[in-house]
Amino acid sequence: MFVTFCVVSLSVSQTVCCGWQVTDEGICALSRGCPDLKSLILSGVHELTDRSIIALANGCPHIEELYMSGCSMITRAAIRYLVVSVAVLLSHLG
Repeated sequence: MFVTFCVVSLSVSQTVCCGWQVTDEGICALSRGCPDLKSLILSGVHELTDRSIIALANGCPHIEELYMSGCSMITRAAIRYLVVSVAVLLSHLG
């Protein structure tokens, strides 16, 4: 018997979490491994870039909440891409 699970809600509110630094690579891996992710708190993770947001848009189509306060390297273009990606998914569901 195989048991699989995925995080549905996660808070990573500091640059260093449990002794590990949160990076774009980590968020990209999270988006590949947790397609059912619905809520993510990235507030205060200053090193993240648009790459993380685009990965979340492409890999986590069910994301409903994303907190990015203090993520100064993320641009409006990436946020727009995320919003459009989620809107396209919702239009196909409804």
